[in-house]
Amino acid sequence: MKWVFILLVISGLLISCRKGGCGASMGYTLQGTYAGTFIRWHGNDGVASNVKIIFSGNDFNGNSDSLNYPFICNGTYMVTDMPDSIHFVNQCIFPANLDWTMILNGSYKLVQTGDSLFIRRLIGDFAYEEDVYSLRKQ
Repeated sequence: MKWVFILLVISGLLISCRKGGCGASMGYTLQGTYAGTFIRWHGNDGVASNVKIIFSGNDFNGNSDSLNYPFICNGTYMVTDMPDSIHFVNQCIFPANLDWTMILNGSYKLVQTGDSLFIRRLIGDFAYEEDVYSLRKQ
């Protein structure tokens, strides 16, 4: 009876760990050019802009076809699996008179499905807005 309990505990621990190991970083990097849209949702409203992000090693750079919506520029990134997320460190210098929440910087939820990427984050304490990058590998 004691062995059955021990086996159940061990199997439960093995099942609860994700494929990268318990709490371990995924360690993979995105590679290539991804293009698609960016939308900042405020309720059911949002305006789309066309964006392109190039991932190379642990670096990124990109742009948008809309002026200042969003600011992508360039920097470094890291992907982790606890939870599935991507963290951007934007290395560009921006003027003080812009909406700093429009800069691709900080932590985002990452969903990768085939050749598509969905990068999302919530902004705000009371009135939430959500940034969504919907990208496809070129």
